[in-house]
Amino acid sequence: MALGFPSKLLLILKYSDEADVFLEARDKSEMERNALVSVLLRVMEYYEGILILTTNRIKTFDVAVQSRVHLAVRFQDLSQEDRKKIFRIFYSQLNAGNCHELTKLSEYIDDFEEKFNGRQIRNVFSSAMALARDRNEKVTVKDFKDVVKITKEFQGYLEKETWKAREGVE
Repeated sequence: MALGFPSKLLLILKYSDEADVFLEARDKSEMERNALVSVLLRVMEYYEGILILTTNRIKTFDVAVQSRVHLAVRFQDLSQEDRKKIFRIFYSQLNAGNCHELTKLSEYIDDFEEKFNGRQIRNVFSSAMALARDRNEKVTVKDFKDVVKITKEFQGYLEKETWKAREGVE
């Protein structure tokens, strides 16, 4: 226990996939979240172990949290080759029993140029498989293309809305 806080709190943070709620700059209108950040700051101040927190929202990082971080590691975006490798890992799970067009899908992966992260690639793969499963059919290249198109459209919308929110535009 640190400062009377249960160690389970620390375990949740260590293994949390996203720590954004704790890392984002505080706002006067969000008192409950501010209280959570205050608790984290106190724990970080006296914690003697290794605490791993991840975020992809670096532009909204709270200065007080930054000052308590001893080592920050920035991961570069995936390269085109890395994205293809990730796609190939999922592709290796396919066979003639669950994929109608293995060769065409392999070619599609070779030509894949979207700037997706690993999670998005996994989601494209699992969503395309789910579409085919729902139809009781084998997955096709069209399933992958459909999911990629929807993902790109949503990503564009999300980026646009995020910038509008940051700039205070309604």
